[in-house]
Amino acid sequence: MQRSIVRGIMVGLVALGPALACGEGDDPHSELFGTTEAESGLASGAGEGGAGEDEADDQSSEGGSEDGSSGAEPPEDGEDHVCEIGEIRPCDCPDGMTGQEVCVDVCGVYSACGCPTDPDVYEEPEQPEPTYCGDLECAPMVEEQTEAGAEPCCTADGMCGGQADFIFGSQCVERFGDPGDLDDLTCPDEFPPFLDLDGCCRPDGMCGLSIDYINNWDIGCIERTEMMELLNADNLARTILAILAGFGTADVDYAPIACSPG
Repeated sequence: MQRSIVRGIMVGLVALGPALACGEGDDPHSELFGTTEAESGLASGAGEGGAGEDEADDQSSEGGSEDGSSGAEPPEDGEDHVCEIGEIRPCDCPDGMTGQEVCVDVCGVYSACGCPTDPDVYEEPEQPEPTYCGDLECAPMVEEQTEAGAEPCCTADGMCGGQADFIFGSQCVERFGDPGDLDDLTCPDEFPPFLDLDGCCRPDGMCGLSIDYINNWDIGCIERTEMMELLNADNLARTILAILAGFGTADVDYAPIACSPG
């Protein structure tokens, strides 16, 4: 948001265009834009074939001093002194948001209102609604959807489930399984093509595998042979990719392993 506001302020400064003065003959923007009347006079004299030093001195005395400052004295406090140059104040934007404008003249001239604009403005994403499997309410999947991330579905027996074509094809896997113990060293991790499966120890004393680190998955620790069946049953997308990548197949073979639940 801050970058958008600054860009708006800079556009306002450029769009300010001609000098706006407190009094006749003054150029209160000379210091701001880095060009004094003296410099303008010297440049003009050089362009006309080189006017003498006297003419340059005349221009300098009329427009400003050698240090580049404007010849016009800033107004004293209480004499048309409305704001300090560089002072920032809030301003209203058309969309109801608040922007910022900058004082560019002590007489009260401000830049155009710098308003925040997309894509820098963060908008809170809409929270997804819960889904229903019959009368059963399923908790919403709140994380960003990815190719491997779960989408809501209902299992064949009417339970809340998750589904992703890249992992389980069209199969809907029941949600809210026990996560198991991911720190049990008895249960190895597995690495089928394009997936990482975390080994876990289930409460029933059998090792399982989990994919719950992927967005929206919350199916828990699936027993190893059951996970093998799920991965092999409907894996067309991964099989095609595995062949193209030189793996040959995406099928897996996991033997059952016992563990000691904590």
